Amino acid sequence: KVISHHWPWERVQAELDKYAEGLDQDYEGRRLYLLYDPVTGRANGTTMNFFATITHRPAGISDRPHRHASAAM
Repeated sequence: KVISHHWPWERVQAELDKYAEGLDQDYEGRRLYLLYDPVTGRANGTTMNFFATITHRPAGISDRPHRHASAAM
């Protein structure tokens, strides 16, 4: 039986805040965090079929525009 993993917002927010504090305004990488469920057995598994990410940006910060192509996935 597969049991769905749950990420309580309080825990997610605490992790996002912790990581956001560690990055300064000059950081130019993606501020992207993966919701991970170890039951999937996959390196990037949120579910058996999908992965989900969340981001946290300080005010005034925006990422450089980019796109995803279906051929790259």
